[in-house]
Amino acid sequence: MADENDLLASDARAGVSPSELLNMYKNLKVDQAKLGSTSGWDIVGDALGDAARAGAQMVEKRRIEREQEAAEIKAYEDQFANNISVIAENAGSLGTEYYDVTFQAAKEMQERYNKAVQDGDKNAQKKIQMELKALSTQAASLKETLNIAAELSGEGMLSNGITKEQKRIAAICTNPANLILTKDGYKWKNPDYDPNVEGSKEFFTSRDLDASLVARDDKTSEAYISYENSLNQAGYNYINGVEGATDFDFNRIQTKIADEYINQENIMSIMHDDFRNSGSSTTFAKSVRDYLDNMGDDMYMQLGIDVNNDNKITPEDFDTEEDKEIIIDAITNRDSKFYNYENSKNIVAQFLTMHAKKKFYGNSNPDLKPSANETVEEFKARGGIPGKFMGPNDANIIYRVDPDTGIGVFVDPGEEEGVVDAFVNKN
Repeated sequence: MADENDLLASDARAGVSPSELLNMYKNLKVDQAKLGSTSGWDIVGDALGDAARAGAQMVEKRRIEREQEAAEIKAYEDQFANNISVIAENAGSLGTEYYDVTFQAAKEMQERYNKAVQDGDKNAQKKIQMELKALSTQAASLKETLNIAAELSGEGMLSNGITKEQKRIAAICTNPANLILTKDGYKWKNPDYDPNVEGSKEFFTSRDLDASLVARDDKTSEAYISYENSLNQAGYNYINGVEGATDFDFNRIQTKIADEYINQENIMSIMHDDFRNSGSSTTFAKSVRDYLDNMGDDMYMQLGIDVNNDNKITPEDFDTEEDKEIIIDAITNRDSKFYNYENSKNIVAQFLTMHAKKKFYGNSNPDLKPSANETVEEFKARGGIPGKFMGPNDANIIYRVDPDTGIGVFVDPGEEEGVVDAFVNKN
């Protein structure tokens, strides 16, 4: 039968978690004389040291990866900016490199056309004329696409939600060194093409460039801000007991926001740009970590992001800073392998509804209840919502207005009789 030292060694080698090892270290109460050696303690101490070193190595690896990714993104941004600068300098015309590619193709077509004329081949002449016309159309379309890219960039209309991959494509497709002309039109060679990588493209098209140039959704932002501001008036009416005014319905408003303002095309702009016009430091992307932490572990569980890839969602999926960084990236980065549009849409809608609720209630506290014999103005002055208790309510608080003075007072049902008169006489 194995002694206690052997059992301890077996557990340590089997992958006992650092927290379990720490508890074992603290709680191990075996008399050293009985063990006959200190090897059990040594094993636990060594395992704790190994765990600490592994954790430090993981943190350092993640730091290096973040720095490398940031450097790559910066390189794409700089390349795109340089390319756009050249396009803008051409003032709407194709640059020399683009012209050379087009001219060479046109020259070849012209030579074929001249030969067809010499040969008296009418069919060939018509076909080549159609090719020349198509080339002209393609050149005009290319010029328009590049000018749109320059305009979006020059006027600061591009979204902060453009992903690393989109920035890479934009840099490639605005670099004339990558341009080629095929029978299907202009394309850009992908210098990073790898046939062994699933999804790797050999060429990019104007459609890929268009998709990479994500503009801020200012139109939807303006509409949303107008809606959020309308809740301020709705809240004022409810707080003051205006007839017909209703309380803030979180679920209904969250559904409205999700359905009317968020879609596949604009969700990155909503998350990364100043969508609510409240300042660039308060965007969803910069606020979501604090928002999730304030909501607690249940919110992380509901997101259902299996960071550990063990086919189950547990607190171990979000118990480290690295885990939470992966989760935030999964929500805010379309390129993340964990990205799920519906997941991100749901939490963005919750976030916006939280701010809509603040707009509705202002500085009022919906959890406050009026004291017996407290007037409307007194209750409102300490942050209460009189309108919540002016009609039927769960607290069974009664609101009465003296017909002579017009002064309203909140009444405890048990003390209702004569309380208004007593209040009026007191004042």
